[in-house]
Amino acid sequence: MADSGGTLATLWSRAVAARATTPSMVVQDGSGWREVGWEEADEQVGRLAAGLHALGVARSDRVALLLRTGMEWVVSDHALLALGAVVVPIYPTSSIGDAVHILNDSGARILIAEPLPLADALLAARDDIPALETVVGAEQLADSDIGFDEVLVRGAELLGDSPELVEAARAAARPDDLATIVYTSGTTGPPKGCMLTHGNVRSQLEMIVGAGVVQPGDRTVLHLPLAHVLARVIELMCARLSLTLGLCHDTGRLTSALAAVRPTIFVSVPRLFETAHRAARARVENERGFRRRIGRWAIDGGLAVQRARSGGGRLGPSTRLAGRVGEKLVFTKVRERLGGELRLAISGGAALSGDVAEFFSAAGVPILEGYGLTEAAGVVTVNDPAHNVPGTVGRPLPGSQVELAPDGEVLIKGPHVFAGYWRSDAATREVLGEDGWLRTGDLGRLDDGGRLVLLDRKKDIIVTASGKNVSPQNIEAALCAKPEIAQALVV
Repeated sequence: MADSGGTLATLWSRAVAARATTPSMVVQDGSGWREVGWEEADEQVGRLAAGLHALGVARSDRVALLLRTGMEWVVSDHALLALGAVVVPIYPTSSIGDAVHILNDSGARILIAEPLPLADALLAARDDIPALETVVGAEQLADSDIGFDEVLVRGAELLGDSPELVEAARAAARPDDLATIVYTSGTTGPPKGCMLTHGNVRSQLEMIVGAGVVQPGDRTVLHLPLAHVLARVIELMCARLSLTLGLCHDTGRLTSALAAVRPTIFVSVPRLFETAHRAARARVENERGFRRRIGRWAIDGGLAVQRARSGGGRLGPSTRLAGRVGEKLVFTKVRERLGGELRLAISGGAALSGDVAEFFSAAGVPILEGYGLTEAAGVVTVNDPAHNVPGTVGRPLPGSQVELAPDGEVLIKGPHVFAGYWRSDAATREVLGEDGWLRTGDLGRLDDGGRLVLLDRKKDIIVTASGKNVSPQNIEAALCAKPEIAQALVV
């Protein structure tokens, strides 16, 4: 499946040309879900690209997106990439101060937004954003300069006169062109913009393809915000392999989305898997008397079977019976709530509890932990489905190099490493050496199999009065493993 196209601009047109019989997207439609074919989606991508061109969007122009996870985000992303524009995502949950900073720092000329409190606040603060010329309003955003649908209409008219306009723009893209500026949270100051080129992100996609975790024919549901680099990589990967992408911005409807799409692979954060684990346990604990005892016995049996399989141990008759009961009463229902066809899940962003990982493995849904960061285009390491080792974040993706500095800091090198921070050479030099090695600020170690084990953030290590280094993350993870504790902070 190697693809040497080199840019993101051609991803979409190649996906459409593949003529996949499966839907491009599954999106919310009133109280239900609607399948969107590749031709329908392609028509919107082409029209929006042409319409934005009519608004003056040209190569290297920065265009900001303030949209929830939905079809408008995906269509806008591919339309802008086709034009050679630079996509600047903004989280819908960002503060007004951060959003104004992102728009001013990036110099975005156009903002595509939908009705959200932050969008209203930005419209009210336009005097403080001098470079912002046009606000395109999706879903009838009040006080926008032009509606999303009107841009589509203008684009259709322009394509009638210049049908090759979009394809010509795609062909002009180069791997070293800037594709996106993704702003990271400013823990010690305003957010910094990570510059990712077409080549950075395309390299990342080919690394993931090479790892064999995602396969042609997979389906997935995305509920993470597309302003996050990991969600963005998933979106682009679906175009790379012509996969069906379910889009759900409302976590309250996630169960419904999973049932509609029936994903084979699902990417999320530990909190969601922990919540699902607690809910499954709670259903058993809410039973009374004999039914509760049977439920506990069944879960324990299923976990015992999983431990025996992973450790090569033998199963006694009572354990086999408990495992079969656990499969019927508990674990089958867990899989059904995840759509019924999930072959694996991927967790990132924080450490996953060992109890949670073991529970889902017993349910037949192994969770692979991975590791990455925005400065490396999203993903650096991930566990192998055939050799999943809980407690590690796996081996480096093919083409990604990982080494440890003398103090244990994780260093990364590869074609996916970013081009630097936007308009901040000093900040770039702090993390990116002339030799191409990226200093992550994370501490880790490599196990005997070359898998990365994360220890903590370098700056978060607590040094006691006796000189001992203490990792607060390990203590916090142990506390959060308790069902009564949702969040913990160790100081």
